[in-house]
Amino acid sequence: MKHSVREPGLLRLLVGLPLLQIIFILFLRRSVETVMGIEVPQERWFWVTLAIPLLLLAYTLIPWWSNSVGRFYLPFFVVILSLYFILEKYLTLLWFIPPAQQALGLLLLTLRLWVSILLLTLIVAGQYSRGWVLWLSLAFCLTDGVLSLPFLQPRTPFYSLTLTLFFARLLLVTSVAVGVQGLVERQRRQRAALTAANLKLVQAAATTERLATNQERIRLARELHDSVVQSLYSIGMAAQTSLRLLSLGDPSLLEEPIEHIEQLSKLVLTEIHEQVYNLRPAALVEKGLVAVITQYCALLNQKHDLLITFETNLEENLSIEAEEHLYYIVREALWNVIKHARAGQVQVKLWVQEGQLCLAISDDGQGFEVDITNDGMGLKNMSERVKLLKGEFVVRSKSGQGSHILIYAPTPFQESKLS
Repeated sequence: MKHSVREPGLLRLLVGLPLLQIIFILFLRRSVETVMGIEVPQERWFWVTLAIPLLLLAYTLIPWWSNSVGRFYLPFFVVILSLYFILEKYLTLLWFIPPAQQALGLLLLTLRLWVSILLLTLIVAGQYSRGWVLWLSLAFCLTDGVLSLPFLQPRTPFYSLTLTLFFARLLLVTSVAVGVQGLVERQRRQRAALTAANLKLVQAAATTERLATNQERIRLARELHDSVVQSLYSIGMAAQTSLRLLSLGDPSLLEEPIEHIEQLSKLVLTEIHEQVYNLRPAALVEKGLVAVITQYCALLNQKHDLLITFETNLEENLSIEAEEHLYYIVREALWNVIKHARAGQVQVKLWVQEGQLCLAISDDGQGFEVDITNDGMGLKNMSERVKLLKGEFVVRSKSGQGSHILIYAPTPFQESKLS
């Protein structure tokens, strides 16, 4: 019995079998026997035949039995009901039916037992393997056939019909039960496959959610690094300048760096607001990429000892996603120059050539070894943004020879959609 988990609806079927038996005994059997011309003493017969169905009905209706017996719940029910069907038939023939009417009684009880065996075998087919179905069907039919031999009367008109019923019942009950068991087994496999598929869907959904969360964290870290972190670094530099000027003893010298700190503080608040609500930089939306880069380069020229030139032939507006990526790439590159390069001049060029968008950022600073420094957060962020543009990211630099960043990407004008 390899299948111990009860199939859906099994308990209702178990309740139905003894209930049908009780209804037949109380309301139908007397009418059938009257039509067939069989007389059975009803008082004694009721007590014998009703006891087991009533007990089985209580067995199926009281949950305590199911919880206590566990996986043996159905086998106990099948064994008790099988013994009852067979014993009830032969006790009825021996005790309650006169010898002259036993041939007809045997035929009647064989027909009724046929239905009982079929129902009981179908229940087993719905719960257990094909081997158990075959074993129960054959054992039930053969046992009933052997026990019926003493009651067969060769010279009666019911002899041949009763034998035919025995063989027909054996073939029909077995074939139907095996067929039903095959259908139930197929349904089990389909249900198991559906459960496995649902589990995979749940796992895939959880994985997708984790990936989405991780991607959002990476995006937020990149955006904060490219915007807020740079602004905070500027505030730190302005604060250091203020401290140096403070030591000179002239308060008027502090006005400009303190105003710069105030402006940067407002900028940081704006950038944090944009990142929290996943908004596009307001300046890009209002002014466009070329104007914003021009203004940003002018700001850095004013605040740092650095000459930054910006050249472009870009006339059409790019998609807002492309402008955002390019803006942050330029910001990151320029801040890397300010923090690390010790350069005097920086050239920023943005142009369109033969349907391709090109961005070049070069400085005359101290340079760096690309293979050693390529793991920095800033370079990673720029590379990821170029990938989102479906472009190519090239870094060329050597110690003492400055650095050059080249980006090539398809021209993403406003009508284009970035994936």
